[in-house]
This record gives sequence, C-alpha cells and structure tokens, in this order.
Amino acid sequence: MVEKRSTPDWELIEREYRAGQLSIAEVARLGGVSKSYVIKRAKQDGWTRNLADRVRQVVTARVSARETVELAAERGVQIIREHRTLIGRGRGQVLKLFDALDAATDEEIGLKDKSVVLNNLSTALKTFVGLERQAFNLDDGKGDGEPSAAIRFIVEGAPPILEGQTIEIADDGNSR
Repeated sequence: MVEKRSTPDWELIEREYRAGQLSIAEVARLGGVSKSYVIKRAKQDGWTRNLADRVRQVVTARVSARETVELAAERGVQIIREHRTLIGRGRGQVLKLFDALDAATDEEIGLKDKSVVLNNLSTALKTFVGLERQAFNLDDGKGDGEPSAAIRFIVEGAPPILEGQTIEIADDGNSR
C-alpha cells in the first residue's frame, strides 16, 4: 500500500524518476503517490528516464578516479620509503668510512690525503643528512629545504685542520 502524503515531493519524485535507478513503483512509494500518478505526471511534464547511463558513467568515473588516486598515493608512499632506506644506507656507509679513516694512521694515509678524504666524506654526509631531513620532514620549517643552522654546523663542522690553521668557535653565551 502506498503511503499518501498531503503534499507530494515532486522534486524528489522527478529527480528519482529521471535518475532511472529505482523502479517507477519505488519512486512512487518514496514520493507518497501512486505509480499511475507518477507515470501521468512524467508524461505531462515530459520527464524522461534517460539519466541512468549518465549516472552509471559518473559513478564509474568517480570510482576510477578514487582508485587512481589510491594507487598513485600508494606508489608515492612506496617511493618515499625506498628513498628513506637508500638515504639511511648511504649515510651509514659514509659513517663507516669515517670510522675507517679514524682507524688509519697518518703513516698509512698522509695528512693532506686524509684531509681531502675527510672533506669528501663531510660533503657526502652533509648531502645524506640533508636528504634524510627532507625525507622525514625535519627541516627548520622555513620551507627552503635547508637543515637548521645547528645541524649544518654539526654536519659541516669545521674545515679540516691543516698546518698553521686554527678554528675559532664563537661563544654564544649559553655555555656553562
């Protein structure tokens, strides 16, 4: 039995009729009118049920778009994880080379050669630490992708000490 409403919701009835997803009987039930009344009104106002194909196309497009976004996002996550792993491995290798350089005596590697290697390793470490900070969103928040000044000092450190050169570190007033 159809639930009769005092005033049929003709906007709802027309919208559902034109969408073509529900039977005419179901549209009539939702609108609180008889099936024959819906058919009569549809003929009178020229409603057509031609939107069903278009509705299916939009649904398919939205599902496809959602799946496409999900796939692209998953690929992005995978790439970021791979980059983080590679950056960590590279940084680890540089640190191992630092340890090997520390273990080498000045007789095995001349002081000048040692300073060149140290400089190259420092540059490599600076690169890996910068990439790692970028990959883990740890920059100083200025949006320039550069590590903070404190991290730059730790990574870059002082240049290799060569004969006759000294390095001065300014006192920032916070030392105890």
